[in-house]
Amino acid sequence: MEKRRKIILFLVLLTFLFSGLSGCIGCIDISSPNVIITSPADASAVSGIVTVKAEANDDVSVAKVEFYIDGNKVGESNNSPYTYEWDTSNLQYGTSHCIQAKAYDSTGKFAESPIVRVTVVDAQAPTVTITNPQNGSTVSGTVTIQAEATDRGIKGKAPSGIQKVEFYIDGTLVGADTTSPYTYSWNTDSLQYGSTHTIQAKAYDNTGRVGVSPEVTVVVGDVDAPIVNITNPQNGSTVSGTVTIQAEATDRGIKGKAPSGIQKVEFYIDGTLVGADTTSPYSYSWNTDSLQYGSTHTIQAKAYDNAGRSGISPEITVVIGDEDAPIVTIINPSDGSTVSGTVTIQAEATDRGIKGKAPSGIQKVEFYIDGTLVGADTTSPYTYSWNTDSLQYGSTHTIQAKAYDNAGRSGISPEITVVIGDEDAPIVNITNPQNGSTVSGTVTIQAEATDRSIKGKAPSGIQKVEFYIDGTLVGADTTSPYTYSWNTDSLQYGSTHTIQAKAYDNTGRVGVSPEVTVTIGDTVAPTITITNPQDGGTVFGTVVISASAQDRGIKGKAPSGIQKVEFYVDGDKIGEDNSSPYTYSWDTDSLQYGSIHLIQAKAYDNAGNVGESSVIRVTIGDGQAPTVTITKPSDGETVSGTVTIQAEATDRGIKGKAPSGIQKVEFYIDGALVGADTTSPYTYSWNTDSLQYGSTHTIQAKAYDNTGRSGESSIVTVIIGDVLPPAVTITNPQDGAIVPGSAIITIEAEVQDRGKKKTKASNDIAKIEFYLDGNTLLGVATSSPYQCTWDTSGLKHNTTHTITAKAYDRAGNTSETSIKVSINVEWTILMYLDGHNDLYQALTNELNLLNNVTSTAGINVVILAGLSQTNPLTSLYYFHNGTLQELNSYYCNFGNPSYLQEFLSYGIQNYPAKKYMVVIKNHGSGWKTRAKKNISRDIAYDEIYGDSLTIPELRSALYYTKILLGKKIDLLYLDACLMGTIEVDYEIKDMANYLVSSEAIGWSGNTRWDILFNQLVTDPTISADSLGILTAQTYFDSYIEPRTIAVKNLSKIEDIVKDIYNFAHYLRPYVSSHKTTIMNLRNQTQSFAPYLGGPNEYIDLYQFAELIRINSGMTNINLLNSIIKLEQDIESSLLYENNSGYLPGTVNGYSIWFPEDINTYNLGKTKYEQLLFTIVPLGKEWEIFLEEILTP
Repeated sequence: MEKRRKIILFLVLLTFLFSGLSGCIGCIDISSPNVIITSPADASAVSGIVTVKAEANDDVSVAKVEFYIDGNKVGESNNSPYTYEWDTSNLQYGTSHCIQAKAYDSTGKFAESPIVRVTVVDAQAPTVTITNPQNGSTVSGTVTIQAEATDRGIKGKAPSGIQKVEFYIDGTLVGADTTSPYTYSWNTDSLQYGSTHTIQAKAYDNTGRVGVSPEVTVVVGDVDAPIVNITNPQNGSTVSGTVTIQAEATDRGIKGKAPSGIQKVEFYIDGTLVGADTTSPYSYSWNTDSLQYGSTHTIQAKAYDNAGRSGISPEITVVIGDEDAPIVTIINPSDGSTVSGTVTIQAEATDRGIKGKAPSGIQKVEFYIDGTLVGADTTSPYTYSWNTDSLQYGSTHTIQAKAYDNAGRSGISPEITVVIGDEDAPIVNITNPQNGSTVSGTVTIQAEATDRSIKGKAPSGIQKVEFYIDGTLVGADTTSPYTYSWNTDSLQYGSTHTIQAKAYDNTGRVGVSPEVTVTIGDTVAPTITITNPQDGGTVFGTVVISASAQDRGIKGKAPSGIQKVEFYVDGDKIGEDNSSPYTYSWDTDSLQYGSIHLIQAKAYDNAGNVGESSVIRVTIGDGQAPTVTITKPSDGETVSGTVTIQAEATDRGIKGKAPSGIQKVEFYIDGALVGADTTSPYTYSWNTDSLQYGSTHTIQAKAYDNTGRSGESSIVTVIIGDVLPPAVTITNPQDGAIVPGSAIITIEAEVQDRGKKKTKASNDIAKIEFYLDGNTLLGVATSSPYQCTWDTSGLKHNTTHTITAKAYDRAGNTSETSIKVSINVEWTILMYLDGHNDLYQALTNELNLLNNVTSTAGINVVILAGLSQTNPLTSLYYFHNGTLQELNSYYCNFGNPSYLQEFLSYGIQNYPAKKYMVVIKNHGSGWKTRAKKNISRDIAYDEIYGDSLTIPELRSALYYTKILLGKKIDLLYLDACLMGTIEVDYEIKDMANYLVSSEAIGWSGNTRWDILFNQLVTDPTISADSLGILTAQTYFDSYIEPRTIAVKNLSKIEDIVKDIYNFAHYLRPYVSSHKTTIMNLRNQTQSFAPYLGGPNEYIDLYQFAELIRINSGMTNINLLNSIIKLEQDIESSLLYENNSGYLPGTVNGYSIWFPEDINTYNLGKTKYEQLLFTIVPLGKEWEIFLEEILTP
């Protein structure tokens, strides 16, 4: 590459030698200049500000040298040496770039240098800083040296990265680290206290550049504090009195170094300094007498070495405790006393306190008998119950108590001595009769007496037992069992008496029994007999059990009387009666047929005596007739043909019983037996064909059970009538048919009423009802032909619906049939009609013409129309068969893209179809802003809101529509002025397949949408390109004014814009030499003004290219070929183009921006550069051409 550069440079120098002096008078310029990049070299690496140098010569003179980076002009130089300072700071590391120079001579000829390719690299060293330790600090032990390293990037670039960081101590490399944080562990133990050392770090990036940190100086010193620990008392211990606090302290030394030594140890109680010690062992005496029992305190020690560093011991906690034992005394029994039975031993205990302190309190008191622990008590009064029954009379025993306080200390009471003695009287109880009982006749009174014996002791024995009636001694007995016979016959019934006994032992002690009270009563039970049912009888249902009862008296006494009679079945009481005659109703329904049951009665008199009857036996029997019901037909029903009469018969069984069973069921018509059935279900087939319509007949059934009992059903009355439903068929449309949406469909049905034998005439058809999807009534037909109309407007494309015909005859019989059909909508046309301006009346006129449309079958037309210059209220219509149906109304800003987007989304979601056409109408200016008032009215200018849709806003709204559809819009009609520019086409090329637009002024007020729709309905399957042509023809035929219209295949726009790039690229070299010619040809081209009275800024693209081609002054073959390709692609993209009022060949479907002068260009440049056309490199070339051709 370098050799090639030198050869070229040599040729350049030869040219200079043979061409003579530059700029000589009379020289003829016969060749283009020569130019070469001399710096930087090809394939070199660059960074920062790069000086690009070029050498150039010409046979006459070099006017200037332009510099290009990656094809973009970045600067120029008019004098040798030709240089340009190129700032690479905003370029990515590692990216490659192309440098080229273009030299111009004074006649406009130019030449391009060979391309030089360079790579942008990283030329900056990383930065590194020591972050630990700090400069001037003192260190000891193992020190972590830490560095922070950053590869210095440039804004917008990624640095190459840190490869490693090296660490240097006193200039010597000691280690390195490759990952952040970058550290090195430095052991200073071998270094002298007070010695000074330097630390430094070096950072290397991945390109090999090195950065060095500032130097850090540190001093090696003693930085270890002494260690101190409390050795007494222990943590958590309890202390009292004077406590010796002791600590152990050590100054921490390093190997090879002597520690500075302990200066002193300070002692802290509860954080307060209380003392210090300077010699080991380090201690302090702490008097705790003034402190509260149970209080908690902290102890800590602090050791100081001779270097002034201090260490603190871990904190310990102690509790102040109680050391005095409690006092305890036995207060019962007394020392030397005699005791017997259960003795309550009681002690009194007190915890001894210290002056200024509260005692810890008594925890428990233990009791000891003869030195053995027998019990304890934790609450005052402290007691123990001592049973002496097992001890020998006269034996001696010791008692002692031991008290414990809550601190665990104990005190012992003085010992006392007691003697066991005898003091118990005998025990006596009446064992018969019982207290509260009723007695009669001779009663044996019995008592049980015991001299209270204790284990191991002999009682003195019972001497006698005396018996007392009502307090009077009536007798005595000396031998056990102790009894007395008491004759009560002379005593009145109901009188109350007391009985008591006294027992005497041989020592003279007396025990008295509890008193017993008895009542003199009747003790003879009453007699009772069951009078119904009879023994051995059969019963069923509810049986009345009857009994006869009498109370038996005693000689000389009246009986007490019957209180109640109880009735029992199978030993279980089932009821009672307390008045004569004594009865009980017994329900046998739950009992099994044939089962045997026992019945008995018990009579109670008022004295409580009970008499029982003899048991009788009965058998449960069946006594019920069966039940029968006619279940079909129903009472009052109309019947015909052969009728199945059905009956349900049940032998009336009772829960838990099996009935005897149904033997047969007989059927009666009008009282006459017509048949019978012996098995369930019980049926009879009744042929009614011979009976007159309207005649009335009775039906009855009779059921017999196996016991011969019979039951009859209720009578059912029926009427002979017509019960056969009519037969109905839908004849149009056919089942499975596809019908057009937004159409009026005629539904037709045929029906016949099905008759019987000739003795009967079939009824007439009353009506046919037609239903959609089950429950929506479409219409009713009462006469043949049976039909109704179905409006399919609003039904979505490709949805399936059910049509049902329901026929009624005059007898009320019904039948129905259903078919399924699918909705087909070929086109949905969405019309965004902006009349919020001076064209509102024109829009109104066009909508009025829609009254001529007779059918919209197969198409949906949804219209958003604003029809006022002052009122923003806008109507949303669904157009159907000549009628505008208003769906909604709301305030709308037609210049706001969100309203367009929402309208299109609404139409697509609610009125889907196979294909979609979008119409956007009124007031357009291409993409240009009005110069005088700075009003943007690209399309859909809303005068009320002072807003319009810019072309980028239009593209945005259409983009969301495309996303919703999942495809491009099939046909787009921009029905507004000057929308036929290539810039607009490029903006929307990916949003629609075909576009209808006009280069010139568009017209409103007489567009025959009615003709268009009527033609479309004749063949709604028409393709998008054909509908576009039909739309353009309709527009063209609607007006006589000068007009243009074209239908474009938007898939061709990309090719046309590529052609424009080549056209501009090869035309630009002629700008300097043929500027006047080009501008004259521009002014000859048909042009259009974005605004009335404004400059003609758009020109016909095709005509301008053709004028350039036929101009003999610009003959570059590349330019001519680019024009031919451009014209061919324009022609192939146009499906239809027509114009009137313009010269032939001057209007060709596409216009392009080419303002008349630089001022107009500058007014439009900012907005022009917001279009996709100029953002992409293809269109940008045209803008560069404009700037070059219009710049003076």
